Amino acid sequence: MKLSRRSSSRGQSVVEFALIVPLLIAIMFVIVELGVIFSTYVSLTNSAREVARAGSVYQYLTPEDLEGDTPAVARAKIDAVREAYMDSYLQATLNPIVAITTLDDLNPASGDRYRYDDVSFPNAYRYGGKLIVDLEYDHQLFFSLFGDSTITLRSRSGMKIEPGGL
Repeated sequence: MKLSRRSSSRGQSVVEFALIVPLLIAIMFVIVELGVIFSTYVSLTNSAREVARAGSVYQYLTPEDLEGDTPAVARAKIDAVREAYMDSYLQATLNPIVAITTLDDLNPASGDRYRYDDVSFPNAYRYGGKLIVDLEYDHQLFFSLFGDSTITLRSRSGMKIEPGGL
């Protein structure tokens, strides 16, 4: 019995397809994973920038609220209320793709999400100083075929603290 060239090439196509499908599926998984990582990074960066902006224009405590306080106590009060405000703003702007249980999950290794530059300013509101927001997130990979199943994403944003009418 003689096989025709046409029927043998059909079997060859099936074998080629069977050999290439795992590679195509692996490439598809990598593309999906990279898309999710990029989306998470963009969300983290946007939140850091928005929170830094909100904190840089924060001016809710008035001089009357700080009356009788020493400059160090007044600055500590303002910083505590500003940071609580920034925490609430962070929760509002963070994309749901960043899966956290508490804001402490976004702390960098130092444990400080919010920092101020080390220049000492004469006013309690730190006008002219720089507010720096550091966010760090351990993203759980969906498809971890090789070793560690998390990747750490970091974002930093800084803004100059603006003066106000107070």
